[in-house]
Amino acid sequence: MPKAKETQLKIGFWHAVRDIFVTSINKGQFPMAIAGAIVFVALAKMPWEAIRDVLQRVIDKLDQGGLLGWLLWILTAAAWAFISKRIRKTHVTEVRRIAKEKSDLHQKLLGSDAPSSEP
Repeated sequence: MPKAKETQLKIGFWHAVRDIFVTSINKGQFPMAIAGAIVFVALAKMPWEAIRDVLQRVIDKLDQGGLLGWLLWILTAAAWAFISKRIRKTHVTEVRRIAKEKSDLHQKLLGSDAPSSEP
């Protein structure tokens, strides 16, 4: 009897990027992932001297208070990510609790095990 062929999936750079974006969609962090990708591409296309100049200008603007709005926006986005993650965890916990209560009530009323509705 011939052996079954073993297939190995080759995961490349673009597969990894796709997986990162899909995960960010599932976790509600897609806008931040897009913003990060745009910054990454912009920095990757620039020569090192230009990157150094841009960073120096950003530091100067932060010293002068000119980028305070952008800094507040970044802090707001980070807080939003933290809060949405916490809300998602609370929601999953509540759905599991309700499913358990429903199963317990079915068992009590029917006297037998009902199919589970846990996610």
